Amino acid sequence: SVTMLKRLALRAGANLILMPQTYGPFFNERSKRIARELIAASTSAWARDTVSYAALQDLLGPKFDPARHREGVDVAFALPALAPSAADAERIERWRDDGTALLVGVNVSGLLYNSPKATGTYGLKADYREVTYELVRRLLVDAGCRVVLVPHVVATNPHESDVIACRAVFDRLGSKSDGRLEVAPILSDPRQAKWMIARFDWFCGMRMHATIAALSSGVPTAAIAY
Repeated sequence: SVTMLKRLALRAGANLILMPQTYGPFFNERSKRIARELIAASTSAWARDTVSYAALQDLLGPKFDPARHREGVDVAFALPALAPSAADAERIERWRDDGTALLVGVNVSGLLYNSPKATGTYGLKADYREVTYELVRRLLVDAGCRVVLVPHVVATNPHESDVIACRAVFDRLGSKSDGRLEVAPILSDPRQAKWMIARFDWFCGMRMHATIAALSSGVPTAAIAY
């Protein structure tokens, strides 16, 4: 599903340009061979970070061409912010009304939360759900923050949906939060999500592009990575 569109472009004689992305890690020789063939046949290929750029060079070996194979950054860093509807914007601004508590956003990944097989599939070193519960609990109880659970991937596939994951965390902890925990409105436009994320005092992202939205908005940011 990932490589066929690229193969079709090449068969049609089109210029294949691979925009900034991650390359690897590849765990078997067949994957490496397929990736190497597609990248070598592309007009240009961009890596979005230094580690991926090194992986790209290693993958291509003698076929590496610095004129065609370049290092850049994820294009989400340049995404502009856009205010959502008046009703959503008013709700978001109300989070800061009392000004007595730090406003913290926590993005919960449906990809990791919704699947009981996530620990094995992604090589997690801890129980993702328990890590999420404990993080939110400490922010609420130990730090006295106001916490907003932020869905960033709004997917129709229930296995991917951050909305389902955020609501599940709220159901687990909402009754113990003294009204300081809620789920953010569902914003289907990533520019609007970036506008909302920029309002937080601190942000913890579990989806890469949610984290990029915070970083590129100047919000102090942490990540839970896998």
